[in-house]
Amino acid sequence: MLYRVDGADLIDATYQLIGRLFMSMLALLERKKLLSKDSEIKNLDVVMAIFLEVAQGARCYGFLEDSATEALGPAKDKKTWQPDYFDNNIVAYARKYDIELTGIHGLEKLIEDADEDVDLPVPASNADDKADPFGFVKGLKAYKKEHGGITAFLAQTKKPNSVIGGDHLDISSWTSAKRKSKAFNKKDPLGKEELAALKEGAVLSLA
Repeated sequence: MLYRVDGADLIDATYQLIGRLFMSMLALLERKKLLSKDSEIKNLDVVMAIFLEVAQGARCYGFLEDSATEALGPAKDKKTWQPDYFDNNIVAYARKYDIELTGIHGLEKLIEDADEDVDLPVPASNADDKADPFGFVKGLKAYKKEHGGITAFLAQTKKPNSVIGGDHLDISSWTSAKRKSKAFNKKDPLGKEELAALKEGAVLSLA
């Protein structure tokens, strides 16, 4: 659905932030000694594979293609990574901990296309609970400041440190007049039939 958002920079930034969050999660699992082929997190191999697909799928639409690098962990470790190519680090983690990725179609090609010869955080430098080797906290702050997130896009506003998400994005709770004001064609996309279907638990899709 992100491909339907009229704002390429925002989509790219959102994908990168998702990558930072996922990599931060893997670093946390490593810190808690839960990153292994015998991890108590039973679907870890599948979830890691899914995020390979997320990253490389985004590139089919021209996203996540910036080759810029940044520090990975504290500067003293002299490690770097490419935020737009976080799938490389996923494969590197899988190799390091002998995790056999599985569960998605075309996985072998996804692994083949990734570069596993990349840096990973130094475990000793990632021991503190506040450690943020993949820069998610900093990235989230920049995302709010520069883009205001999807929230700002939908509300057609851009404010520093905007709140991301929330019930105010539920357009079924808006008045018809408000929905019309935000629609490109100035028509209410939700009629009585659609609103009734939503209340009954139905899912609407874009034509």
